Amino acid sequence: MNMSDAQREGFENLDTAEGLGREIKALSEEIDGGLALVGKMRSHLPHEYHGSFDAIVAKGYLPMIDAKRRTIKALKLARDDLRSHARDAAGDPSAA
Repeated sequence: MNMSDAQREGFENLDTAEGLGREIKALSEEIDGGLALVGKMRSHLPHEYHGSFDAIVAKGYLPMIDAKRRTIKALKLARDDLRSHARDAAGDPSAA
């Protein structure tokens, strides 16, 4: 399967530890901002709607947050692996 230029551009920064770090930071900020927004929205609802709102968030939004957190974990593992390979290539004895 061939990637479009836009897709390729989105992935080309993921081949360096710095690029992975930027993506991790962006996803973390996205999660934090989204959770803050959900909390703010809930605080503006009348109390009798909190239960319904919480159910909607739990069913629709929290699975997306969990998926982003799993993505962050995978990106961190990839970043650590890239750093380890770079240390190995440089002959750094602390890599062992």
